[in-house]
Amino acid sequence: MRWLLLPVEVKARGLEGRLLLGAHAAAQGWKVVVGRKSQLNSSVRDLPRGLYFDKSIQSLALNQIRYIKALGNTYAAIDEEGLVHEGGATAYVKRRFTHETLAETRPFCCWGDAQAEVVRAVEPSLADRVVVTGNPRVDLWRPEMHGLHRRADEVRADVGRFVFFPSNFANVIGADGPERTARFGEITGHYADPAERARFDRYLDLRAGILDRLGDALVTLARSLPD
Repeated sequence: MRWLLLPVEVKARGLEGRLLLGAHAAAQGWKVVVGRKSQLNSSVRDLPRGLYFDKSIQSLALNQIRYIKALGNTYAAIDEEGLVHEGGATAYVKRRFTHETLAETRPFCCWGDAQAEVVRAVEPSLADRVVVTGNPRVDLWRPEMHGLHRRADEVRADVGRFVFFPSNFANVIGADGPERTARFGEITGHYADPAERARFDRYLDLRAGILDRLGDALVTLARSLPD
């Protein structure tokens, strides 16, 4: 019996894609476990052995990967941030995986050929681990999946017409945003590279500047759509 373990780190971002993947696996005869990543990891010793499918293979995950494999699982992953290479291919490689994490992963699933070519070029000895699969999160955009998003009609019926403005300013908002980014850069070793640290600093400055202007932009938008 084949088991698929699907950890979910951020519910709003990853749950629906994981459920879609799990449904397809179940249709092919797999038994599927979907759960909050922290809870699934704390229980993984007691779960059936199978294919553990994670959302990234950054350097900080190496001990976790080896532990999960030591229990008898196969470790596979996709990089949820692999579609667009912020800072270019060189920065992507430094931030999103290492030789050690890729060596422990089979397969490493890619959004498309562009990402796969970057990974294979950097790690030609591990090219056999890299496969192009697409991402279940994108499959959620297919026409037959549109019913998932009808909840917007329910919100509109309750509050009237609205504009939904998604954003992500975790790095620069709140008491520990910049500090958390700095800790990440130091733990992963990125800040040891002056060029990479300067890129992080420019990134934070850019995000802070956008946030500063966003308040005015939203007020202007609201006034232009009074109903």
